[in-house]
Amino acid sequence: MRKFTAIATAVALVVAPVAAFAEEEKGLPILRDTETEQLLRDYSRPILRAAGLERQNIQVVIINQNVFNAFVADGRRIFVNHGALLQSETPNQIIGVLAHETGHLAGGHLARMREQGRRT
Repeated sequence: MRKFTAIATAVALVVAPVAAFAEEEKGLPILRDTETEQLLRDYSRPILRAAGLERQNIQVVIINQNVFNAFVADGRRIFVNHGALLQSETPNQIIGVLAHETGHLAGGHLARMREQGRRT
């Protein structure tokens, strides 16, 4: 049962971002706001530097979804839902979300999970 849970979790983590990435190609509802985008760049800059990703041109993209969520779907973008920005009570909550997603990028989690999914 434990192995099944691990495999199901890995598959879910691979499929959800891939589905979101595929949806982006069809027109994922992206919000553009210069001031907010700059603020997110300012928040993410030291995190990306600490993770060794500052030269990777990682972008933070705001998605027009009202639920609190963020994800990475490729190795170069962090997607943050508008709902996460609205529901956060402090800047540190968003900074924590950015750090969490940066950890996925730095750890190569998506590539590793996709490889595990191919082997099962």
